[in-house]
Amino acid sequence: MTAQQFNLFESSLEPKKQEPKIHEQRIFGADYGSGFFHVTSSIDENFHQKHSHETFLTLNFCKKGDVIVIENGHLQPRNEERKVSRAQPYTFNELKILKENARRKEIEIRLFPQSQTLRYRATFFPEQQKSDKIDAQTLGLAALQIGVQSLQKFNPRPAGDWTDFERWMFEQIKDMNEILNQYRESPETANSFCPCIDLFEKKYLKIIACFEQRYREGEFSSNIYNDTRLWLLSSKRKVGESSSSVLLALWCSLIDWNGDARLFKEKPLSLNKTWSYLLQNKPNHFKGGIARSNVWHWGFKAGVLGAEFHKKNLANGYLPKDLSDEQYVKFAELKKRYRYACKAVLLAMRDVCGMC
Repeated sequence: MTAQQFNLFESSLEPKKQEPKIHEQRIFGADYGSGFFHVTSSIDENFHQKHSHETFLTLNFCKKGDVIVIENGHLQPRNEERKVSRAQPYTFNELKILKENARRKEIEIRLFPQSQTLRYRATFFPEQQKSDKIDAQTLGLAALQIGVQSLQKFNPRPAGDWTDFERWMFEQIKDMNEILNQYRESPETANSFCPCIDLFEKKYLKIIACFEQRYREGEFSSNIYNDTRLWLLSSKRKVGESSSSVLLALWCSLIDWNGDARLFKEKPLSLNKTWSYLLQNKPNHFKGGIARSNVWHWGFKAGVLGAEFHKKNLANGYLPKDLSDEQYVKFAELKKRYRYACKAVLLAMRDVCGMC
């Protein structure tokens, strides 16, 4: 597999078991909990300050050139009708004041995807219980390891202020929901109502053929091949079963209800953008929709975990909030393998649709 091909499968935010990189800037990790911002420092492991949202707004604990890393969810605008929020302490106008204070003092604020905090906490503090201080330290260490410049910049926007791409994305997800709802209601006859589903059923064997061709050409490893055939692509697939729902979710991220390719400004999205935005797998995803639910609930949780993880590792079949180290390693590895399998299928589907 070439480096370029491998990038289609690798996630830039996967935690790596290594020491954090040395960084010239002082990095503060900040987590919001129990009504306070908990702030830790990259240069002093004993540093821990608590700031109300009013005092944090001033940034008086920082100096020129410092960096603050905060989970993205805590710097989203609070609903103006609510005086108190456990997760979003600031209104949009207050966020603009925070942005201006950072600009004036030459302090950089970066946003960390909150969905990644658990995995980095397990990497840096495997023996520690979750706490606001530990999470703040986790954010700082993660920023050191992956690089501050790879994190999202803080640029507050009012709720509902969407770009052209975001508005297009929402419309596509609504269309995908309609396709998948039609299939869920009548899997045996949905192809007679929906051209997208009809095209999927007619092209299914060709998808398998394109997948096999890519494997023969060395596009991905035998492990990815075996996982994909086991979990997703079976020549004995039955209409209406969970794997069919997953495959249709992947297919309709490429093809709309009318059987036409999904195009933004007359061009199809790249594989990674399709995966991140239409299938809502970017760290800061909005409400995911039915496609994301099919992929991760029916495909991964009920399928992969149900077969290889639940029985041996989870009490009563439930996934605990904080996994043990051993459970987390197994869970993360299976999740990565499943993600690779989904992307391998998307590559084959793109071949069938003429997008490659």
